[in-house]
Amino acid sequence: MTKAALLTLDGTQYLLSLASKAVHSLHSHYDQQRQMAVTAGDEDWEAKIVENLYDVELTLKELDPVYWKELVDKRLESTGGFTSWTATELARRAKLQTRINALLAIGRIPKAFWVVPEAVKLWRKRGAGGEDTEADAELDLLIFLSENRKRAELFCPVTV
Repeated sequence: MTKAALLTLDGTQYLLSLASKAVHSLHSHYDQQRQMAVTAGDEDWEAKIVENLYDVELTLKELDPVYWKELVDKRLESTGGFTSWTATELARRAKLQTRINALLAIGRIPKAFWVVPEAVKLWRKRGAGGEDTEADAELDLLIFLSENRKRAELFCPVTV
């Protein structure tokens, strides 16, 4: 059995917040590109962007389920459908501990191995983190966690 590294709750919450913000930013970026593709009438470009949006939303579903549900419900509203999550299910998924578990096991989320590095690259390009070198190290940690499903075993939440 391997030793798990410890992150403080504050540090883990900050990392979760940083990950959520970066992935939200990537989602907004792809949504803008989708709108441009629709305006341009480029169906091939739109299809590629929609596929990317789907992959980003898989990550958002785990990191920020409330935001994800709002996105999906808004999209499905025009067709009269909504996500099937009950209030109880949403509350369970939105618990901080559940979201932290998803963050620490982010490499298990399908397509997170490319979504997270893309989100971090865009986050850095836009200078959203400023000159904060600590955030830079935490962004690198996010990439590290997302690259491999087995890395989820390196960190585990500990309740003290």
